[in-house]
Amino acid sequence: MSVQPMKIAQTLAASFLMGQVVAPRGSYETKSSMLAGVLLMMFAEDADKMAERLHDENAAMREIFHDAGDLIEDAELIARLEASVVSESSLRVSTLQAENDGMRAVFADLQETLEAMDSPPAAELEQRMWEELKASAQRRSLASQPL
Repeated sequence: MSVQPMKIAQTLAASFLMGQVVAPRGSYETKSSMLAGVLLMMFAEDADKMAERLHDENAAMREIFHDAGDLIEDAELIARLEASVVSESSLRVSTLQAENDGMRAVFADLQETLEAMDSPPAAELEQRMWEELKASAQRRSLASQPL
């Protein structure tokens, strides 16, 4: 048997939205059922692309960290950058998310360090970081919009 989480979530969402899961007795129940349906639809959409999104974000941050090595003088930050470049090479969402969470902390510290530097290479790398943040926000956007 193959479990398809997105298909299950989509089916449950449709059932909630059509009032087939909870027999709506009033406005509160109807709205709660519809909200559950919308949330399940959003979950299904995000779950479908989550591994790819995390993989892409992690790869982009690793590339930035690799390129930052020559600019940074702080030994502790250099060690964190080098440690973050190593990948677990797993496609499990929990592993990708843990890597992403850890790298985002390093990303913020790197950005703070670059902002304090006065050099064209640092400014260029900081601009790349801003571009990655915009790309990350775009990857996280959902096609379906809440009610």
